[in-house]
Parts: sequence; structure tokens; C-alpha cells
Amino acid sequence: MNQLKLNFLLRFYTNFGEHIFIEFTNPILNNRDTVVPLNYIDTETWGVELDFSLPIFKNENIEYTYFFKNTYSEIKYAKHKYIINNEVFKKTKTLYCFDDWFSENNEQFVFYREPFKNILLNHNQALQIPDLNKMGFIEFRVNAPFLRNNQQICLIGSIPTLNNWHTNTKPLILNKHNNYDYYYINLDFELNEIQTPIEYKYGIFDTEKNTFLQFENGKNRVVHLPNILKNVKIIKNDGFLDIQNLYFKGVGVAIPVFSLKTKCSGGIGEFNDLKYLADWAEKIGLQLIQILPINDTTSNYTWEHSYPCSAISAFALHPIYIHLDELFTPEQLELKNNWLTEKNLLNELTFVDFEKVILLKWKYIKLIFESISPDFFKQKDYQHFYEENKNWLISYCVFCTLRDTNKTTNFKKWKTHKTYNERAIQQIFENDENIKIHLYVQYILHCQLLKAKEYAHTKRIIFKGDIAIGVARNGVDVWQNPSLFHTKFQAGAPPDDFSDKGQNWNFPTYNWQAMKAENYSWWKNRFKQMNYYFDAFRIDHILGFFRIWSIPINQVEGIFGHFEPVIPITVEILNQNKIHQNIFRFTKPYITKQILIEIFGQDSTYIESHFLNPTNEFEYELKSEFQTQVDIEKNILKYTDSQSIKQGLFDLVSNVILLEDEQEGQYHFRFFMQKTFSYKHVDNFTKEQLNRLYNEYFFSNQNQLWEKEAMEKLPTLKDSTNMLICGEDLGLVPTCVPKIMNNLSILGLEVQRMPKDTSQKFSNPNNAPYLSVVTISSHDTSTIRAWWEEDRKLIQNFYNEILHFSGVPPYYCEDWVVKKIFEQHLYSPAMWAIFQLQDFFALDPQLRVENPNSERINNPANAKHYWRYRIHLNLEDLIKNDPFNQLIKALLKYTNRI
Repeated sequence: MNQLKLNFLLRFYTNFGEHIFIEFTNPILNNRDTVVPLNYIDTETWGVELDFSLPIFKNENIEYTYFFKNTYSEIKYAKHKYIINNEVFKKTKTLYCFDDWFSENNEQFVFYREPFKNILLNHNQALQIPDLNKMGFIEFRVNAPFLRNNQQICLIGSIPTLNNWHTNTKPLILNKHNNYDYYYINLDFELNEIQTPIEYKYGIFDTEKNTFLQFENGKNRVVHLPNILKNVKIIKNDGFLDIQNLYFKGVGVAIPVFSLKTKCSGGIGEFNDLKYLADWAEKIGLQLIQILPINDTTSNYTWEHSYPCSAISAFALHPIYIHLDELFTPEQLELKNNWLTEKNLLNELTFVDFEKVILLKWKYIKLIFESISPDFFKQKDYQHFYEENKNWLISYCVFCTLRDTNKTTNFKKWKTHKTYNERAIQQIFENDENIKIHLYVQYILHCQLLKAKEYAHTKRIIFKGDIAIGVARNGVDVWQNPSLFHTKFQAGAPPDDFSDKGQNWNFPTYNWQAMKAENYSWWKNRFKQMNYYFDAFRIDHILGFFRIWSIPINQVEGIFGHFEPVIPITVEILNQNKIHQNIFRFTKPYITKQILIEIFGQDSTYIESHFLNPTNEFEYELKSEFQTQVDIEKNILKYTDSQSIKQGLFDLVSNVILLEDEQEGQYHFRFFMQKTFSYKHVDNFTKEQLNRLYNEYFFSNQNQLWEKEAMEKLPTLKDSTNMLICGEDLGLVPTCVPKIMNNLSILGLEVQRMPKDTSQKFSNPNNAPYLSVVTISSHDTSTIRAWWEEDRKLIQNFYNEILHFSGVPPYYCEDWVVKKIFEQHLYSPAMWAIFQLQDFFALDPQLRVENPNSERINNPANAKHYWRYRIHLNLEDLIKNDPFNQLIKALLKYTNRI
């Protein structure tokens, strides 16, 4: 038997007490343990030599990776598989693998994600150079997933074979492995040039211009050769190519589907309209289309359920986006003409009439469905769709039928099936003919959106979807999986500069322990569903994976929330900090006559007599029927319909310093505690102690807990998909968030007017990290033109300090101002610059609308906001608007985004 020696040398810095292991992923090592410990060589090098007898490899490649254990026995793997090709063992007796550790926080891993590998960068084909297949004494390998068209990797170094650092000679071009992601070159050095060490670098060569472009960054790479060279092979795994300035930088447009408008639309944007948007995007050089959630939100067919984030199903698509024109049979020509007449009237409206559109579409869906052949459901494509989606499709279709029968999605009020029973639901599904129309609609929606995505791909444009952080309280997900949700609580957001009462989204919060017990299968299925239609997606409120703002079900305003999970406040903590007041002083509304006058003015006597009971000569308490904000909403109309009195009573209820937890003896600081009358009426010493505890509670004590929470969820979920993941990380951001998102290659969001550094009024796009999305505005903010008119003093500061213009800013946001703001974002180092379509319009004085406030999509401060914005021109006309399109294309070109 021939003997073979395998030597593994890993370059990796370790601390005392840490250990490195090599793990082989295929069982080819003669009954050896697949995990072998490495030996410490020095602080930056670990290694091991393994002896084997041939033949042992069964013509397989060896695949392996490394992992280390820290002093707490926590395991961390290198984020890469290393390969030894089986051909090596036919021609050598000793193999050295000099490996670099592939760190998980290397941002280049993002380029192995689906949109880059399959769409945006797949046009780059490495040169296939036949003579590179020779064995060679040494094989250099490097990974460079970001290369653009006509860019190839070359190798240059300190010896003649490596061109003596000359860049004007014939370059040594690396080939790309057919099955793996690395580039490689095999070389035989002349005996007279072999020395230790040999220095070298990789560079980029433009094969179209036949020109060397640049060296990689950093110090020279070095290879140290072994003393014995006969029958020796060296594989040098060099990790990633270090040339950040060549990383991909793209531009996208953000617009909800419902806001689109074409000559073919049905009174609202439809999935079919995304093809027209892709045509426009291609024309001006965009690479991405971003939309809002498109899941079904239909509760009672009214505009109140236009809110796209309150889905009755986390999986089903919204029927309102169906394109009906192509579904009529030849025998339904008169019916089709009627539809075209009615829908064209709706299509002329300036804004979406949600109710008329949804009712009209369902009217014609039912008429079309009457002529559908029973054989429709026997089609192979439909059957495939059904088998892939039946885990949610069956329950959704039954839910819709029961919703329509009972006239409500509140399943607790249904006559039957209030509690989900799988066997009973299956029986309804199999026997109720009303079910089939929902199957039909979901299949048609699936096909239409899939075709739009495939069409965009032909133009090298990717789709970016949106996953809402929550689902509707009265929806199929909560009905089917009640154990996964905490229905006694509501998700929301704490108060901020835009909403001093906080936000209440009315979603139930997640039971993360139950989700973990099921290996997060519900979330993984959501990601799988997104993968049908999208190449990238945004996780709405990604902070919810660290901690969620949880509001009791008996309160209305977000001000009553607290973060969950959290380390609570206890009486013992208060006492340790010399705060000895009775706990009721902090947890019950503090009401005095003076406070009543300050809140209610001349109505204070009326409030005193109708809503309060005296507790002593100076203080009051709320009557039993007004103890919570929900109680107030329920009972106040017996006494008054005054909104100001109702809000005043809300403020009385929230006039507390501490909120009581469900767990007895545990408390949470009320956000903006310092603004309460209760706080203002305690002594100065107590204020100081409360302030210190408040700051520790919100800004330092919880970070380790929240980091642990995120790391239990996000890595598992991220590994369940290969889509590009972005996170909306705005608001009160824990200090651990940026590090974790960067390590997981999850892109953050940078909105210029919403800086994450609270000491700044604005963020600078030039300081954005590469793994981020920069934007001027979002669907939750006003557009750039509307914002410009909101606060004159703020705009003066922005004009002088951020745009670097002197003097007084124009009253309106002129096109040259908008262009300057665009340039700042396009020159940013961020991977993506994504702009709302309305902000694109602002670049052209001929195209922009007169009233910029009409272009706002959502106002988070208004829980009853009507989501109905539509663009003011047809996409067909936008595509033909050459002056506007050339303006944007030129802007993208000179900022090096295309």
C-alpha cells in the first residue's frame, strides 16, 4: 500500500484556552473519527499531520472545514467547505494544505446569496483555460464572488514564474472551478527560483481592454515552502480577494404594488403591472424592485383592512392584486367587456378605492369561476402548486369560507369551528364546494406573480419583498397555531419623536419558546414561501427578533408597553437604591386636583364627579369602569363623546412611573417616565435614583439578554434561505444590533433624516456601512419634498450642514436640491441605494405633482390610516418619457452605480 501524508496548517489567531479542530464531511478516512484536533504551533497557526494508506478515497473529493471551541466550550465553524480533489492523490505522496480561516463576518459571503449568484453577477464567466488542469507543484486558490463582467483574477509575485511583480506582461489568469466557488491556478516553479518565503498578490485583469486594473489591498501574501519538495503538492487556500472598491453597488425603486398604475390596471396596481415597472427599471439602469407585503388582509372587505402588514394569512396572496383580463373564456366576451368598462372607471381614480375594487373583482372572479372546468384542478402545474403549499392552503381556504359565512374573521364569534381541529377542517375542505374558488384564486395569483418575477429576471432585475413582523390577531395563523402566539399582548413600538404615545400595531406577540420547540418551522415556511416570488426581502422591524415592545391587551396606546424579554425592576432593586416609597405610588395613576386642572382645564370638575373617586383630601383614583384605556373606550360614551376628554383620561391612566408585569412583584419603567406628572411630583433624590435605574433598564442592562435572544433565532432562520436578507432596524436600536446584523450579513437600513446616532440630527450616507441600504424616505415617512416643508428650522440646518449650501434654503424642495440629495446617497459606500418612486419624480419639475403630501403612503401616528396612494401617471407613459429617463440614467452613471 502507498502511504500518503496530509498536512493541514490553518492561519487563525487564538486566545489562551481555545482549541481548533478539523472536521471531514465525508466518511472516507479509514474508520478514523471525522473530527481531528489540531496542534498549537504559534498564536496564529494550528496544524496536524495525518497518515493514510492508499487506496482509501473511492475517487471522491475530500471535503472538510474547521471549528474552534472557546473557553466556554462554545463551538464556532469556519463558514466554508475546503476541498481536496481526488486527482491529487494519484500523483503525490505528501500534501500540504495551507488554509485561511473563513470568518463568518466577512461581507463577501453575501455574494453567494441567490440574487447575486443567479441574476446580478452570473453573467461573469471565468475564462476556461485548458492548461490550468495540469497538476502543478502548487495550487493557489482564492474566492472572489463579486467580480463583474470582463473582470478576471490574476496572480503576480516576487519570482519570475509570477512575473516579478510586473503588471505589463502576460498575466497569470486564474480559472474558476466548475463545481465550487473558488478560482485557482496550478504552477510549477523553477528550482532556481524556489525560495522561502515567496511573496505574491492577486489582482484584477480586464479581459476586454486587456489591461491590469489593480492589486488587492493589504500586505503581500506569503507562502512558506516545506524543506522536502519531491512528490509534494501544496494547496494554498487564500480566503477572499481583498478589493472592496469593486464590490457590487446597485440602485432600486421602492413602491407598493397597490400604488402602480398602467392602462391595464384594475383600479389598483396588480402583479401584472410589475412587468411594466421592470421595463422602466431596465431602461434607466436599476437592478431592484422593492414592494410592501402582498399577503391577504381581507377581513370585512372594507378600506380599514387596506393596511398591508395586518395579514389574515402569512402565506396567502391578496386577491385584490389579481389581473382578470386574461382569465375570461372566449364564451365570456360580453362579461369581459362589462368588466373592462367597470374597471376602467376605477382606473381613472386618483387614489385607490379599496372597497369598490375588492368587491368588483370578487364579483367577476365568481362569474369567471362558474365556467371553470373541473379538470382545471387536475392540471399537473396546479397539482404541483397544491402539494407544495397545502400545509397552509387548506386552512386558509377553509378560514376564508368560514369568514364569509360568519361575516367576520374573529373566529371566537363564529357559530362553529372557533377552535381549530385538523380533522374537522379537512372534512370541510373535502366537502364544501365554496372552498375551490379560493384555491383557484391563490393559484392564479401565484402564477401571475411568478411570471412577473421571471420576466424581471430576463432584464437582470431582482424582486425584493417584505415580511411584516406580525400577523392579524383574527387570522388563520393564530386560529391554526394558537400556541405560537401570546394573544393577551399586542406588538408595537415605544414612543419616539414621531409618535409620543408610541405605536400599537394590534398584532399578537410571538411565543418564541413554542416556536423554538418546533425548530422555528412556521418562520422557515414563511421564508420558503417568499422564495417563490423574491430574490431578497426586508424583515420589517427586525428589532423584534431581539426584543418586542409588548402592550397588554387592555390598553390602547403604545406608551403602556415594555420590552419582552427583559430583566424587570423589583421592590428589592428599588430598596437597594434607597427608593423606599410605597410601590403603589409608582404603579397607580397619580391624580391630584392640580393635575386635573392642567389636563382638563375648565372640565376638571366634571371629570372629578363622573370618572373619579377621592382617596383622601388631595388625591383621586379612577372609578372601576375606567381603570384601563380599553375600559375608557368601552364606557365613555355613556357620559361624553368628547375626544379631548377621552385623551385626557388616557393620559391619567398612563400617569405612572412603573408598569406592573404579569409576574407578581415585577415591574417595568414606563417609557418617557420623566414626562409624567407622577414623576414631577417626587422629591429630587428619588428623581435622580429613578433616572439612573431608568437609563440602566433601557440602555445597558438588557443588551446581553437581547443579543442571546437574537442569536437563538436569526442564524437558524437565515440559514433556511439563500435570499438576500435586509432588516428594518430603525427606532430605539440596542447596541448589540449592528454587530449581529453585520456578522450574519443582514443589511441594515439607513434613512438620512432618522439617524441611529441619537446625538446627530441627520445621518451622512457617506458613513453608511457597505452591508446596508440607504434611502431618502420610506413608506412610513413623508417624501423628500413634503419633508422639506415640515420644519423650516430643521431644513435650514440640513441645507447648510448636510448639503453644504450657504444662505437660506428655497421654500420648496427644488429639483436641483433633490438631485444633490440623490447624489449623496448614490455616492454612498452602501451596497444598495433604494428610492421611492415618488422621490424619483421629484427630480423632474415637469413630472412632479403639485401637492407633495398627496404622495405619502403611510402615517404611523394614525392607526386608521387609509393605504391608497397611486402614482399619478401610467407606467407606459413613464417608460416613454425619454428626458426624465435619461436624466436618471446619467445620474446613476456618473455616480458609478451602473
